[in-house]
Amino acid sequence: MRVTENADRDFTAGCIVLNDADEVLLVNHSKLGMWLQPGGHVEEREVPSETALRETREETGWKVEIFDEFVPETSYRDVTEDVPTPFRMNLHRIEDGHFHLEFLFLASPVEKFEATGADEHDGARWFAESEFDGLETPENLRSAVSEALRIAE
Repeated sequence: MRVTENADRDFTAGCIVLNDADEVLLVNHSKLGMWLQPGGHVEEREVPSETALRETREETGWKVEIFDEFVPETSYRDVTEDVPTPFRMNLHRIEDGHFHLEFLFLASPVEKFEATGADEHDGARWFAESEFDGLETPENLRSAVSEALRIAE
């Protein structure tokens, strides 16, 4: 799939959050009527990893951290820095002429707070992969969760 000529493209970022019970944290997206990973649009002056962490906390109340293997510890004389690497990237068409390029990060929960952006969805819940049958989720999310669970073993 390619972004079509004259189409708009937004950058978005989210987290596949896995807990110690091998469950994934999903939100029931109000507008789309399906369960998705928490995430949203990359704002001015944010890098995608910052967006993913911020959106996850706002939507679910969970402060999360990106898996260590995706976080380089490199800075070069305060001139350049390597930022966390996405676990996956996904391009999807929202509607004709509008696409999202999403950066997905693999994360684990750290601490629970109040979800300040809970009005953006119809609930958040932890799911085991076995519960995905019959659950309204995109195919690429199912694939990402399966791969994430293999990495987390």
